[in-house]
Amino acid sequence: MFPITTTGLVAIAAAVFYLSHVGLRKGIIDPYWIICFHFFRFFGFPLKDASIALRVDMANLLAFICFSVVFLAARKGTPKRAHGVLQRIWPHEDRGGAVPSLSDRAILLCASLAVGYAAYNLWVSRLQYGGLEQALVRFYAMQPLEEISPWLIRARRILYWLAVLMIFTLRLNYAAHRRGLVALWIAFVAMVFVAFPAGAVGAFVAPVVAFLIADVVAAIQRGTRFRPRLDLIAVLAVAVLGGMLLLMIRGKRFRSLEDMVDYVLGNPQVVSTKLFEKTGEHHLIVSESVGYCLQNFGRRQEFLWLHTPYSILVNPIPRELWPGKPLAFGRALAQIWRDEFGVPGVPVVGPSYAAGLAGEGYANGGWAGVVLLSAVVGYLCGKAAKYALIGLFTPSYPIVMVGLALFRFSIVFVRGDMLSAWTMTVYPLVVLVFGLALADRILRKAARDAVSPVDRRASGGGPP
Repeated sequence: MFPITTTGLVAIAAAVFYLSHVGLRKGIIDPYWIICFHFFRFFGFPLKDASIALRVDMANLLAFICFSVVFLAARKGTPKRAHGVLQRIWPHEDRGGAVPSLSDRAILLCASLAVGYAAYNLWVSRLQYGGLEQALVRFYAMQPLEEISPWLIRARRILYWLAVLMIFTLRLNYAAHRRGLVALWIAFVAMVFVAFPAGAVGAFVAPVVAFLIADVVAAIQRGTRFRPRLDLIAVLAVAVLGGMLLLMIRGKRFRSLEDMVDYVLGNPQVVSTKLFEKTGEHHLIVSESVGYCLQNFGRRQEFLWLHTPYSILVNPIPRELWPGKPLAFGRALAQIWRDEFGVPGVPVVGPSYAAGLAGEGYANGGWAGVVLLSAVVGYLCGKAAKYALIGLFTPSYPIVMVGLALFRFSIVFVRGDMLSAWTMTVYPLVVLVFGLALADRILRKAARDAVSPVDRRASGGGPP
């Protein structure tokens, strides 16, 4: 069997062609090649079961083609109109060049928000797992010992991505003006410290990706060549080593921090073998879920007709008010899987199962569902990508932050579990936009109040 699927080959070819067309300098932070890489990462390796491997590959290829065609079409349009929309979110002067330097107070505020999130994360995790040390070694294996308010968990998810935006803002300010280095590192270390025990490689790497994007954006805004600094290389090395370590210990339960250290240092051969096995499993697990959907829905299981859009539509309703509210597709799939393998009635906890655009689309309505879901998601991601790139290169911190939030929106849906991706991107974006609008109003009012009565009369704004 060929070691790479047709979907993987097409995705890599599309990424190479696209980067050669737009140029490596700006293309390095373009969402589309990252989307192509995700398609290769999740669907580029064939399943061992040859009886379903070809069908899974064709489904993923159909999803990729539908997504890409609509994505690239949705990105087209006049940048002037997009600038107008961003101007309404946060009015600014487009002077060109780099973003202005943050004040000391603004640097302190950004760092405080990131560190404050880290403290909140530790507090919530301690409540969930029965102690601070247990929270620091939970990873994926340990289930919560205490039931806490879901609102605390929702707030933690939203605050996490807002804290990543603060890391990005601090790094962009430092890359452009060489100010705020101490605050940047304090905030970064706090973020990484609380992200590692969660066990998710993506959550651990996100602050590092924010570093990289900030440096690239600063170079493009200044019109200079991007040259990685030594501290960026060190941070990237930490991300690689930390991601490898998380794969090594995934599924392993530890009693204490010493237990984890002894396991990693005392079994180097076992750990390295497990890393190789886990890496292979990680690449195939989403494709296996696609295969399960293709084999079961419409046969042993009824189709979940339009389940994904319906669950997204009703998601804002609290489950406390509607206990029977539809689950996210990933959790629904996990429950179906558990029921089939003889664990009926067990509540679904922990990670949900992602099945890509192909698997989730097929479960929602057969092959027509694959085409429709891929096209709709491609359109939304394409529009987000257009505004993201305009926002990232606008010399205004609020607009750049909105651009980064839209950038993330444009790349997270490839893996599947659409409701989970929706809540992790749209809700933080809404909070960010409302927060920026509120801050703008407060700052403008403070500026008006700071003007003396003499100045008001001189400018014709006061009584004679």
